[in-house]
This record gives sequence, C-alpha cells and structure tokens, in this order.
Amino acid sequence: MTGIAGIFCLDGRTVDAKELDQMAETIRPRGPDGIKIWKEGAVGLVHSHFYTTPEDLGEEQPISDLEKRQWIAADARIDNRDELISMLGGALNKKVPTDAELILAAYKKWNYDCPRYIIGDFAFAIWDEDRHEMFLARDPAGVRQLNYCRTDESLLFASSLEGLIAALDDLPEINRPFIEDLLAGRFGRWVHETAYRDIFRLPPCYQLTASQKGVALKRYWIFGAGPEIRFGTEEEYLARFKELFREAVSSRLRSIGPIAITAGGGVDASAIACLVNDLIAAGEHADQCRIVSCTYDNTPQADERDYIDILLKGCPHLQSTLVPSDDLWALAEFDGARDYPLYEPEIGVLRAHILALLSSISSQGCRVLLSGHFADQLLNRNAYYLPQLIMDLSLGQISEEWPHFRMKCNPMRVARELVFPFIPIPLKKILGKCISRSPGFLMDQVEKKSADLLRPPTLRSRSSGNIYNSLMDGSSAAVYVQVDNVAAYTGLEWRMPYLDRRLIEFVLSLPPQMTFRGGFSKFILRKSMSKIPQEIRWRNSRTHLGEVEDRGLMDKEKNKIIKLIEGSLLAEKGFVSQPDLDAAWNLYWHASYPIQPLRGFVCAESWLRYYEKIKKETLNSRILLKDN
Repeated sequence: MTGIAGIFCLDGRTVDAKELDQMAETIRPRGPDGIKIWKEGAVGLVHSHFYTTPEDLGEEQPISDLEKRQWIAADARIDNRDELISMLGGALNKKVPTDAELILAAYKKWNYDCPRYIIGDFAFAIWDEDRHEMFLARDPAGVRQLNYCRTDESLLFASSLEGLIAALDDLPEINRPFIEDLLAGRFGRWVHETAYRDIFRLPPCYQLTASQKGVALKRYWIFGAGPEIRFGTEEEYLARFKELFREAVSSRLRSIGPIAITAGGGVDASAIACLVNDLIAAGEHADQCRIVSCTYDNTPQADERDYIDILLKGCPHLQSTLVPSDDLWALAEFDGARDYPLYEPEIGVLRAHILALLSSISSQGCRVLLSGHFADQLLNRNAYYLPQLIMDLSLGQISEEWPHFRMKCNPMRVARELVFPFIPIPLKKILGKCISRSPGFLMDQVEKKSADLLRPPTLRSRSSGNIYNSLMDGSSAAVYVQVDNVAAYTGLEWRMPYLDRRLIEFVLSLPPQMTFRGGFSKFILRKSMSKIPQEIRWRNSRTHLGEVEDRGLMDKEKNKIIKLIEGSLLAEKGFVSQPDLDAAWNLYWHASYPIQPLRGFVCAESWLRYYEKIKKETLNSRILLKDN
C-alpha cells in the first residue's frame, strides 16, 4: 500500500517544489522503499514506494510512456493482469509489465473508460500533457484512499490527509456536520467528505478530471447495473461462487514475501485460510503463509481458542502465530502508538488491539495481510434481523424461515418495515412525526446522504439491495479509511478478497435464499466451501470484543475518560453540551448502555485535541519564519 500525491496549478503557474517536498516528506511513512518526485511546469507528482508484488519490485514511480506525454503515480494492485495484458496486446512495451505500466497503457487505449477494465484495488493519478489535464480514479469498492482539495489556483491530492495538509497554506477549518455525525454514530458523510471543510474524498466508483476549465467528478462504475447472472440450478450457483472465490483469493497471493491471514474461528477468514492451504498443497502457491490469531485467556466473550485449534489442525500447510490480547483494552498505551497520526478521526477505541495484531504480523517479515473483512456485508450476515427480506420469499419459504426471523427481529422493526408501508397515508403522516423522533430513524435518514453519489440500480431483490447498501454506505467507507491508516502505519498492505469486484457482481445477482437459509447467513459460502472444518463451517455463534472495550473504558482507563470529559474541547466549542456529555457517561458507567455516544465522544475528542495541536504548531512555525 504505497502513497501518492500531487499538485496541478490550474492557473498555469509553475508548481512549487517546496510544496511537493512537504507532501513527499509527509507520505514517506507509506513508502519505506524510497520516494520520488517528478515535476514539470504546472504539475508535480509524488510516489512513495512500498513493494509487495514481484512485478513491481524495483519500480520507481512516477513513470511515463515512451513519448513522455503521460505520467502516472499509482497506489495499485491489479488482479486481472493476464486479461488486461491480452486485451492491450501490442500497446505494452514489456512482456511482464508493472501494474502502473498496465494502467497507463489502459489509459492510452481507453482514455476515461480505463478504470472500468481494471480489477483490483487502486488509486492513481495520470497527467496527460496533450490534454493538459489531470485524471484521478479510485477502485469501485473504495479500498485504496485518495483525497483532494481544490483551491482558487490549484488541485491538490494525496493518499492521506496529512499529505494534503502539508502543502496547504492554512490548516483547513473543521467540517462541523462531519464531527456532529461522528458523535451521533452516523457515517454517511465519510463517502465524500472528511473532518476538514475543504478536503474531500474521491468516492469509490468515481473518477476526477481537472483542467484549466475546472474540476469534474464522474461515476464510472455501478455495482449490479450489468447483465444479471442467472443459473438454472443451485449447484451451478455454488460452483460459480466457488470459482470466483478461488480467483479472488489466489489473485491476492502475489507477494514478494510471506503472507499473513488473520483468522479466529469465524467462517469468513477460515474459508480464506482453508483455500490457501489447498493451493499450497496443490503446488499452486509456494510462498510461506501463516495464520495470525488473537487469543484471550481471561475474556470469555472474545475467546475462540477452541475454534482456532480446529482451524490450524485443518490447515497443516500454514504456520501459526498467536497474539495474547487480554491486556489490549480500549485506550491502552501501546509501544510506538504515541506518535500515531490522527489526521482522521478514528471510529473505534481499540487502536492498541489492532496495532498489536498488525505489528506482530509486520515483525515476522510479512508485507501482505489477508482478512475476511466485509464478508458480513457481502453475504447478508444480518439477514434474519431484517424483516423486509421476508418479502423476497415465496409462501413456502416464508413458512420455513419465519421462525428464524421471529427469533432475531426487533418487534418495532417488524412493525416499521412490514406494517407501516400498508397504513393509509393520513395516518402514516401522523405516525411518521412520532417515529422521526427516534434516534434510529434519524440515523437511517442521515446515512442516506451517500446515496446521492452512489445511487443503486434496480436490483434483483431486497436482499441484493441490502448487500449493495451495506457495501456502499458511509459506515463501510469509514472502515476503509481506518484500515488504510492502520495498515500504512504498520507497514502492511491489507487485502480483502470479499471485496473483489467480480465476486460482488455475482453475489448481487444471487437468489435471496442463496445467502440465507435455515437460520444460517452466508449460506452460499458455507455450502460451497466443503474444506472448512464442520465445527466452523456451520457455526452460528459469534464472539465479540465488548468486554475488552469495557475493560478499558470502565476500569483500566477510567480516569483518562473522566479527564477527557471534564476538559472537553468538544463541549468548549459547542459540539456537545456538558450536561449531555455527563449524562452519556453516567448512563454508560451505571448501566453499561449505551456505549455509542461515549465511543463517538472519545474518537471525536481525541481527534480534536490532535487538530488543535497541529494548529498551534503551524501558527508557531509561521511566527518563527516571520521573525527570521
């Protein structure tokens, strides 16, 4: 996971070399293998190198075409290399091109349509001298990050927010609605906005073009908008899913060193581990791979040791590492974490927990991490909590599935989703005014903000709609940001097979009961992946880290929380009232509920203090420069 940055002076002036140097220095941690700056006239590109694939080893971006008319800086891993090489044919100058060379050749062949042909995780910038235009694009799932800022004279962009801020004259003002949403547990703004008023995220599925005429955003991909995939039998669906899942995992095994797979006892990561084990056994993958798992001796709610032992026994070709995690509670101090950059607010309070796991992986010489993240969203993990999905089923299927829905559905949600739509409009308006006061409904309304940019097509079912919304909503966007930041900090490239574009397109075409059936979510994964140990494959229980989180907030770090509350900058600046803040703490402390307001407060308060620290340092440095 490398870093890119750049500046395009829209007014035609020569790019400031000092600003590029500042950007380069700030994104340097994302590229421990070196950094390179290219500039010419009004444009400059920066690339920090972090080699993870054999094809890219030794490449020093930014690079250009032979005529030096187009230049590219890319943070990318292409997963359909063979397909692209075949389509590009004579347009390539090498038998084994790098991923950046493939993207540049794709741009020369298909121009603005090139991102449609690229499968993988990517964020890239191409300077086109002939058009005198900058072209940016980001992968459809939004795994790789790309932020931008438009000033009166320039377009600036970077993988990380600090890369942008380093080149700006002033620290941007706070995006107050963004922080207010974070406090309320709402994440719709994360798709396109940041915590800074004038800095934006390039949304997933989008490209940006910038010229002296202006800056324009355009959506180039819509999940589920293509031809619907239909098979005549269940066996055909299972076989195709297995084929695509194998492709999604195997294409992410390109690596110059050992690969880690984070896995506990869940079916998602276990499916990845078992498939990798089979690929090694078949001689299709030779690199050393290991399973890395968190273990808990004194935290029963999080303990999965029995399932981990079963998984390890079923994967004899994979080594294992166990990371003791009982003491990695919320807000625990962690060696090396004191300089952790907080240019972005966090969305959770278990930073020490995540950093311990990833640092352990990095210390073993791994540069690549595979995980089962987003299988929950892709495969309808919460299907039985969503009563509207019943309407996708036939009468016979409803009679079989209703007992499972009844066990998990909240009665109020059943009334809202199955009864409310059939109430006469006059009565509905009256009830709507009452219901709108519910925090849950307010959250739903605000979360739809992202739909303005990522509006879905007409999908096969409500089940497909739920999958689409789960993958494209702001909460997923917020997780992508956190994954990117923590991976960059620990020197890892985090790969997530369940976000493979081919797999997502297929799952959106599935009949609803291929994702949930007989009380089991993720049915197609469980049914098709027969190599997963049976105890894990049909496991329907789930551990969680609530006890680890509470141990920090209610016990170990209680005094730290109280100090944050008593001297709250959020309260001082009017984001929250002190009485409301005290009430949230008292509710949590005395009733252990609800935690979300407190979690949101800790994340927002920590970021705001970091923001004020940067602001002060920036002001002091300017005073120093002025005095000199």
